Parts: sequence; C-alpha cells; structure tokens
Amino acid sequence: MDKKWILITGGAGFIGYHLACHYKNDLRYEVLIIDNFSRGEKDSCFVQLISESENITILNVDLCYLKESIIRALESYTFEIVYHFAATNGTNNFYKNPSHVLENNINSTNMLLKSLTNNCCKKFVFASTCETYYGTINKFEGFLPTPEEVPLCIDDIFNKRASYAISKIAGESFVINMCHAKNIPFVILRYHNIYGERMGKDGHVIPDIIARIKRLENNKALEVNGVSQTRSFMYIDDAIKDTIKVAESYFSNEIFNIGIEKETAIIDIVKRLLEYSGKNFEIIDKGSPLGSVDRRLPDMNKFKEFFGKSKYTSLTEGLLKTYLWYNKKE
Repeated sequence: MDKKWILITGGAGFIGYHLACHYKNDLRYEVLIIDNFSRGEKDSCFVQLISESENITILNVDLCYLKESIIRALESYTFEIVYHFAATNGTNNFYKNPSHVLENNINSTNMLLKSLTNNCCKKFVFASTCETYYGTINKFEGFLPTPEEVPLCIDDIFNKRASYAISKIAGESFVINMCHAKNIPFVILRYHNIYGERMGKDGHVIPDIIARIKRLENNKALEVNGVSQTRSFMYIDDAIKDTIKVAESYFSNEIFNIGIEKETAIIDIVKRLLEYSGKNFEIIDKGSPLGSVDRRLPDMNKFKEFFGKSKYTSLTEGLLKTYLWYNKKE
C-alpha cells in the first residue's frame, strides 16, 4: 500500500513541532515539513526529531517567496492533510514589527493556497487564533464564552497588536474562498493560549515568567503584565490530540475553537510557577498590554457536539511539566 503524505508548514515551530512528533515513525505516513527557521528553531529537540524519524523530510523554504520549481514539486504530491501552521506570532512581534506580521502571515497563506489543487490536497487545516475575537470582546458585551459564529471586528485599527488578529482574519478569508474555488475541503482551528514544552520566548507569558523567575535575585520584585487578566490555558498534548481529531475526521468547511472551558488568572499562573521554583518574590502588576483583552474563554459546545467530550491535562500537571522542561533546557 502506498504511504500517505502529510504537509506541515511551520513544523519547526511550537505546535508544528509537536504535531510532527505525533506522526514520527507512524509509517502509514510520509511527512514533509516546510519551514524557513525564522521563528522555528533547529534546536536539539528538532534535530533529535529528524534524526530519529524514518518518515520526515524537511524543505527549507520561505512560503512568501515560492519559486516555480517548488510549486511544481508541491503539485506532484497528494497530501492527505496540509497543516498550515507557519506564521509570525508572539506578543513582542505584534508590537515591535506589526507590518512584518501582516505581510508574512497573509502572503504565506496566499502563496501556499495558490500552489495547491484539489488533486494534491485532500484537506487543508488552517491554524487561526482566539486573537480574532479580541475586537469583539473589547467592544461588545455578552460574547464570553465565545462561540465560533460571533462577528469578528477590529475595535482600533491603530492598535499595533491588532496586526496578528487582522492577519489571521484575512487568512481565514483566504482559506474559505480559495478552498471553495478549488474544491478543497478545509477546517479552521482557533487556538486558545496553548502552552507547554519548547514554546519559545517571544512574548509568550508562561516561558517569559519562568525565565524572569530564574533571573531574579533575592529581595527583588517580579513585575508581571496584566495579573488580573484571565486566559483559557490548554496543554500542548491536549491541543495536538484535538487537532488530529478534527483533521482526520470527515468534517470539513467548519471553524472550531481549540481550548478548554476554564479561565485562569495570570496571577494564579505566576503563583504556581513561584511555588515550583521555591522562591517568594513580591509580585508587581505592570498593567495590561495595550489593546489586550481582560478575559478569554472559548465556547466549546460546537466541538463537543461534533467530537464528544475530551479529558484534558490539569493546569497543575501541565505547568509543572513545562516548568521542569525550561529549567532543564536553560
């Protein structure tokens, strides 16, 4: 029997890497990873993944500048699933280089979709984000928990942070309209604050706090942004399981939240991480980042209707695993 092919863009990034780990040595599949390593890393974890895998091939390519030869090469494959996870994210990037966030995320999605046909792609999975809800949550009341069908809006076009939300809303529109035109089944996944090992550092709250706890000397204060804000934190292993569940199902042309129905305040995350460290610092609230929402909480009724209830890793267990990984690696 011929092996089935899977494409993962951004396979050296956070979710993409863990997704590739799921398919490692699953010899039913051949996996092609596309990454230009601008965000993803060729760290020891990624090198080990590749060295231990018999079925993963890497293509070092910038999706924004696909050469004709690469497009022809992609057209020669028949991908069971295309996972499009390549993107510039991280809060620091939203504020420091919003034009790059917009250009990279929109252009890469556009170019990838242009290179695919219904003959070479049986299902397209687009990684979107709960940031697409931020304008609606900021501007209107009554949208928490947030279902997939809420209207999406940008409440302040001058807010640099909006660059990421705009890029993903545009990406969703590209996916919906280009996949319809090419008769490619698709699903859009709006991820809610996924955390875990090998997450990176670019403004991601949990690894950032872990790093600052390690650097702080005794009798110093730990400064944290938005300690009273809440988020729906989902451990990476659970996010991957739900991603696979959707991608390998027969459901298509749908949008799903990926997250858990529980809010946790940032201050509670900080206290848990301090407990794991054995340190005791005064916590100072530096205030919320400009344009960020006070609360995030996904409505998971649609997901449960399609796929049933799932059992998820507790925050205590997931945070401890994450904390131990970062302290082992650094």
